Amino acid sequence: MRAAWPRDWHRWPTIRSRSIRARCRAALVRLEQKGWIRGTWQRSENNREARVRTAIERPGARALERLGRALARLAGLVDKLLMSEG
Repeated sequence: MRAAWPRDWHRWPTIRSRSIRARCRAALVRLEQKGWIRGTWQRSENNREARVRTAIERPGARALERLGRALARLAGLVDKLLMSEG
């Protein structure tokens, strides 16, 4: 019996990378709309207009700081949990 392979199996890496780029682009747009990052339009190497994220804004820096503290607390809890098992 032969395995059923989709006809475009060789395109999966390309399809996946396009999907990842699209999700990243959408996330960057949301961050810019929230005012967390700033972007400008610039010419790319191949002479196309491209949106370039150039700076993190103050609200974005504060959110990043809060996230860092939350992750540090979480890492501390995981560390205590692992130490108590051993």
